[in-house]
Amino acid sequence: MKNELHTTATSSTEEALHGLISRLQAYHYSHAQQAGDSKDLLAVGVKDKFAQVLDSLLANPISAMHNAKKGLDASLSHFVENVISAYLNTKKDLVAKAVLVDSSPNVLYYIIALKNDSLANRIAVNDFFDFYDDSGLSDDYPVYFQYIAERHFQSINYIKEVA
Repeated sequence: MKNELHTTATSSTEEALHGLISRLQAYHYSHAQQAGDSKDLLAVGVKDKFAQVLDSLLANPISAMHNAKKGLDASLSHFVENVISAYLNTKKDLVAKAVLVDSSPNVLYYIIALKNDSLANRIAVNDFFDFYDDSGLSDDYPVYFQYIAERHFQSINYIKEVA
């Protein structure tokens, strides 16, 4: 039985690895084609977007790295936002309403109204942090939940409703 589980885990890992390598291959093939097209255009004096990005990287590498970091931060923050939204929607039996409010960059601040505001229900919703704190993302992308009565939502300016 143990060998069967190990074989199943290994084969599913190999399948995932194969799929990832296939996607990376397609990604690099696409960029290699872009680089070739860009090189041909550059030969006749035309800089396409690909060449412009590389030109800006060579002209100011620190700025390019900073812009790449900002883009990565935005992507990861958006990913975390989607994970939290999905999580809160699995807690619809407890959560009456949840909204994301404006906060510092890379900080996600949620205001939540519970259907029945009790310590047990708050603990159940806060179970998210058991997983999230173990992920390592919590250091760079902190998440906060604040609980209020649903009747107070009318006075809150929020970015979007998530649950």
